[in-house]
Amino acid sequence: MGIGLSVTINETPDGRRIVHYNGQSYELTPSSGEVICPASDGTALHHSRNCTHMVGYEDGWEVHPDPDGDLWLRLLQAGPVDDVRRRHAFAADAGLRNGAGHPVSKVCQSCTLVPLAAFSGITTPVKPLSEALSEFDRSARASRIAEADAQIAQVVSDFPLDAWPAMPLERYALGTDVYQDSFCHRMEFGTPALASMRGGSAGKHLVFRRKKEGVWRFPSEYADERQAWESVRAGFVEAFESVQAGRLADVDTIDSIRPAPALTAKALSCYFPKALVPVRSRDHVRAFIFHLSGETAQLDAFAAHERLKQIVDGDGRFSGWHPYEIGTFLYEWADPRPPTTTILKVAPGENAKYWDDCLTGGYICIGWEEVGDLTEYGSEEEFRAAFEEAYSAEYRGNRSKISAKANEVWRLYQLKPGDLVVANKGTKEVLGVGTVTQEGYKWRDDRTAFQHTVSVDWDTDYAQTLARPQKSWGTVTVARVSAELWKSLRKTGTPGQLKSEVAPADPFFTQLAELLGRKRQVVLYGPRGPGRRTRACASPSGGW
Repeated sequence: MGIGLSVTINETPDGRRIVHYNGQSYELTPSSGEVICPASDGTALHHSRNCTHMVGYEDGWEVHPDPDGDLWLRLLQAGPVDDVRRRHAFAADAGLRNGAGHPVSKVCQSCTLVPLAAFSGITTPVKPLSEALSEFDRSARASRIAEADAQIAQVVSDFPLDAWPAMPLERYALGTDVYQDSFCHRMEFGTPALASMRGGSAGKHLVFRRKKEGVWRFPSEYADERQAWESVRAGFVEAFESVQAGRLADVDTIDSIRPAPALTAKALSCYFPKALVPVRSRDHVRAFIFHLSGETAQLDAFAAHERLKQIVDGDGRFSGWHPYEIGTFLYEWADPRPPTTTILKVAPGENAKYWDDCLTGGYICIGWEEVGDLTEYGSEEEFRAAFEEAYSAEYRGNRSKISAKANEVWRLYQLKPGDLVVANKGTKEVLGVGTVTQEGYKWRDDRTAFQHTVSVDWDTDYAQTLARPQKSWGTVTVARVSAELWKSLRKTGTPGQLKSEVAPADPFFTQLAELLGRKRQVVLYGPRGPGRRTRACASPSGGW
């Protein structure tokens, strides 16, 4: 039986017992020293005489002693959910038969193990692990896996492992005259079939050059970019040696590259594909560990990677799988990212003057070119400082206006694959709706104006004239689209490739996310009472 089908029990500080099984989380209602098998042909084991599945059929119950309170556990451990024969064999030996004399094979999900929508901030996947695995079509991903292998091979060929000890800074860093041939450019932009690390700031590369100003950026503990590079390069070499020696968790102890876990993990997955499962972040790795095993240990980034790999290797159902198959499966089954879609309206120039360029080129574009390529900024704060310096005169020193316009640019930059862009002309006309592609944000040197772009797939079936003008569109280039407006656009348009179920992210939570990204913490204040906390619970009938 794979690790994913073992049973893990965690006890909360208030004494609740949380059971993890088959990728799902449940709260256990302990037995009172007895279990009940239902009348007639019921197949589930029950802990409560008041269970709604059995009330009214008391005369046919079969009640059995459960002095250790573990018959539910022993039944689950007797065999996987789809191995009814082994479960029946255990139940028959234990005398757990229903009123018709047949052995039970499940545990009630109403009175014994109650499904939880989430535990410890981790949302429970919609499908049990065994079901998701049975439905996962590996052949449908074969071309993407082949593409990943080809890109890995190209990275290893162009940046050989034995060349790292002497690799020059220019071969590594973004922002130089040959940045498109650099390792960091390859990792972020040149390997789309591998784990994505696009978005955010250039600070994730540790050492980089702001091409517009010709200024190097690096951690403050170093005197200059050369000293920084020598330390970072030595850190990568040490990481490679640690993984070669089978000590993946030791990478957490390398201080010079510790602030760049995404870049380090992607590099390791290229040079040592079998050493780790390609997962985007430490928190995602921790979530997958929990989904597969029920473990809640707060491990550092590469200790978590090491543990996830151990769990996967210990589950025979993943035997022979490519690491990128496993990563793809995990994200499709239990994606830890919030299921929200950002929808922005963006004007492609005054009176939509650049719409034809956008439609032909497959992107949306905006101005404010004086700040240059947004990927070169080490942080949002650095971008905002540069924006204020570049546009203070234009906005006559109005700090509120400067901040609002900087927000528009940064909001566009933060769009992720799957988000939507509504291209508008004036206050009444919608030209089309685009779905953001994997390429995302791109600074286009080939354009002479409106060089900030985001790549999208356009759907012009949404083109329409609005019944009611959106007055705010006349003064802003980039703005959120409300749920009400998006609903009206979907009704009026005849959407092609876009999902009709898409709804905009709740503005309140979007604002919270933006504040957390900038401030690292947000204090929410409100009156005392139950309204301050919402609990979601799912309790489907039946059992497993």
